[in-house]
Amino acid sequence: MVGIKVLNNPMWGYVRNNENSHKFSISRTKFFDFGLLLQNQTLALIVNLQQEENGEQSVLVQILPHQAEYLPPGLNLKITLNPNTADSISQEVSARQIDNLIQLEFTEESNQEFKVEVSYQDTVFTQEFIL
Repeated sequence: MVGIKVLNNPMWGYVRNNENSHKFSISRTKFFDFGLLLQNQTLALIVNLQQEENGEQSVLVQILPHQAEYLPPGLNLKITLNPNTADSISQEVSARQIDNLIQLEFTEESNQEFKVEVSYQDTVFTQEFIL
C-alpha cells in the first residue's frame, strides 16, 4: 500500500499537477508561510509518492510559491531520513535568485521516518512523516 502518515496530523489537500510530479501516484500539498518575514507569501509543500516494484517508496518533496512567480532566494529545503537515529542521512537544496521550485527526491523502505525542514533565515517550518 502506498501512503504516508503525517506525525502531527496537519490538514493536507490535493496538489496541482506539474511536469516533475506526473510519474507519482499520490500527491498532497500543504500551504504555509513565514509570516512577516516574507510579507505573508504563501508557499506550498508538496509530497509525491510512488510505490516501486521492489516494495520501496519513491518520494519527491517540492516547495513552490503559491501566488508569486519565484521562491525567495536563500529558502532552504532539507530532508532527513531516519531522523533521531544514528543512521540519519540528510540532503539539502537552496533556492537561487529566479527559482520557481526546489525539490529533493529519494527512495526508502516502507515504515521509515523522514523529516522535511523548510527554512528561511532563522525560521524553520518542520513536518515529520512515516512512509
